[in-house]
Parts: sequence; C-alpha cells; structure tokens
Amino acid sequence: MWRPLIPFSRRAKAGSLPFRGRLGEILAVDVSGDGRCSLLPGRGFKIPYGRNLVSTDRGLVQNCPLSPSRERAGSLPLRGRVREIRRPAIILEANLEPQVTNSAPQFPATSDLTIGFAHHAYQLKERFEARGTGVNHFQVYTPDQLNERIADMDVLVVSGLWNDDLLDDAPKLRWIQSVGTGFDQFPLDQLRERGIHLTRAFGVMKEAVAEQALACMLSLARHLHYLRDYQKKHEWRTYISDISSREDELAGKTVGIVGLGLIGSRVAELAKAFDMRVIATKRDPYTYDGPADRVTGTGGLDDLLRESDYVVLTCPLTDETAGMINKRTLGLMKRSAFLINVARGGCVVDEDLVPALKAFEIAGAALDHFHEEPLGSESPYWDLDNAIVTPHNASETRMYEENLMDILIENMGRLDRGETDLLHQVV
Repeated sequence: MWRPLIPFSRRAKAGSLPFRGRLGEILAVDVSGDGRCSLLPGRGFKIPYGRNLVSTDRGLVQNCPLSPSRERAGSLPLRGRVREIRRPAIILEANLEPQVTNSAPQFPATSDLTIGFAHHAYQLKERFEARGTGVNHFQVYTPDQLNERIADMDVLVVSGLWNDDLLDDAPKLRWIQSVGTGFDQFPLDQLRERGIHLTRAFGVMKEAVAEQALACMLSLARHLHYLRDYQKKHEWRTYISDISSREDELAGKTVGIVGLGLIGSRVAELAKAFDMRVIATKRDPYTYDGPADRVTGTGGLDDLLRESDYVVLTCPLTDETAGMINKRTLGLMKRSAFLINVARGGCVVDEDLVPALKAFEIAGAALDHFHEEPLGSESPYWDLDNAIVTPHNASETRMYEENLMDILIENMGRLDRGETDLLHQVV
C-alpha cells in the first residue's frame, strides 16, 4: 500500500528533488509497517534536502549530501541499485507522483538543438538571431504551421498557439518556454510524464502591466475615455457643475491590490508615487517588504473591497481566485469605486459585472483579459460607456522580446551544463 512515511508538509515539496540510483534508473517507494522504504525500479519519488542514511548493493552510505543549496538541485553520489532508505527524521514525504521515466532522453547538446518560436506577431526569431548563439531555430506564425513543424523542435517557445494535441506529434520536444506568465493552458501532468520542462516568462511584463494598471486608473479618474468619445464627435465638452460627475484625482484615494506578487508590488510602488493609500491581499503577507500601507492574507478581500476607491486585480487564476469578482463581492464595493483587471478574465463573473456596470452599482471598470479571446463582437462590454476594454495588450512592450530572450538563453546554459533547476520553472 502506498502511503506517506509521516504526514505531508507543503514546505517539503518546494525543497525536494528526484532520487535516483543508477543514472536513468527511476525508483519507487513501498513503505512497510516498520517505516523502512524498499526501493524498486520503475518509478520515482522525492525526499527533502538534507542528509540521510542510504543503503545500496555496495553497502551503507551514511550522511549522503543531497544538495548544498536550495537554489540548485543536486543528486546523490550513488552507484549501483539502491535497495532501501532507512527512516531519518527529515523525510517528510515518501509518497509522491511518479517522476520522469527513463524513456525521456537527455537534453540535447546546444550544437544539436533546434528551437521553434511560435507567435503570430512577436519578432522572436529576429531577436534570438541578434544574440548570436549559433543555435538552429525558426519561427511559425499560425496553428497549421506549428502542427507541421512541431516534430522538428527540441525547444518550443509558445503561448497562444499551444494546443495539447501537439504532444502526440512532438517526439523530440524536451522543453517549452511559455511566452507569457500564465501557464494554465498547459497540461502539467502530461508534461511531467513525458519529461518535458516548462518555464514561464515571469517578470518580463512587470513594468508594462503595472504601468497599464496605473494608466487605467488615471484614465478612469480623468475621464479620458469619455473625452476621447467627445473628440470623435468633434464636440467641445463644457465644464461640469455637478461635483460628483467631474474628473477626480488619485492623490489621497485608496487602491486595493488583489495579489501582491511581482506586478502587484510594482503597482503599489507606482501608486505610492501618486500619494495614494495602498492596501493589498497576498497569500503570505509576511513575505512582503514594500511600501504598501496594509497587507493581509487572502481572507482580507472583503475589507479591501469595502475600503478601496480602485480595485486592481493582479492575481493568478487559481481555484481560489476564479470568479472572485461576483455579485456578492461587487456589492461590497463603493458605488464610486472602479475595477481594473489586468489579471485573468476568469477572476470575474461577466454575468454579474455587466449588470453592475449598467446600473452604475460601481462607477466603472477597465478590463484587459476575458474568458474568451478575441472578445466577441456581440459582447455587452463594447457598448458600456463606463468600461474601458483593451485587447489583452497590458503585457505588450518594445522590450518584451529582449526580456524573454534573457530567460531563454539563461536556461539554455543551465540545461547545457546538465542542471535541472531552471529559471522560472513550472515543470
């Protein structure tokens, strides 16, 4: 029966590495009643960093160092078949999913590598060529082109053109570099089973997305979307007598940031430059060190919504954040408050937000991501005067390709050196 050695700790998961005996031999764990682990060929498991007593067919090896650093995954200095691990106190879990099987080939040498870039617009091929790596590469621009060339790729740099069926026609594929930060479109379990690395473009769009969030706040405060409409009609808008209907200032207002990661933290810095009060939610608020005035855990969302003049979503799409902006939570917001979503469309329930905007239950919204993209021509968002709709362009910047190439080339170097710990690795 498969079961943990002692109760599972989430802290161990991030600090663990695959355990192997002979190179390419993946082992399994069958925990017996006396707490000893018998290792069998064919599967894999993880144990935390530290020192252990390990028994091999060449005798007992004591205090084997697993890795000197949490930043680099190491491997045990063993040869021959591993037969058992005696139960040391630091083993937090001995029952994990099977790791990479020995059917997965080693990552090819740089001289044998072929990189396929797949994007309909970005100049990935050109910017990679400018780095002078000498690595073979090409770019495709449509789903059909990707389907035709996927079999040639050892590395695929892709985002929106991805579909899961590609895996069946990708015998050489060893690594996927996502063009975007999100990775919910990729089949993580299948990638693990096939021994395919997945890394994401974490941080490449930090400045662009944070600045777009601030631009949306300024536009909503200064009525730039309304003024543009007057311009198109060649009309000169007169001064407004009703104080509550006039443009406003950001200074002194409260912005509530949902998700204080890399982008959310940058939004906080920019907002403080405008003399705003910044409150935020973060999964682990004790890890934050920045200028926000108040940071709480995710349980503080309701209070954030009640207090904020601007609510900015910069959180990832998870089971916890899916549909978090709904009829109930919209009802907590001030009628004078604005919603800015530069996260994922799935964080918002459209069927609840649209009527709230139509009835001015909140003052307005700026939305950069939607459940389905491109946004359909029949979407009610297009016709809402108090909504700013942008075509998922918050991440666009003239520096995007260069920032992405930095990550790609760094990870190429790590893989070429035989390292398995990659920058911004998901799988």
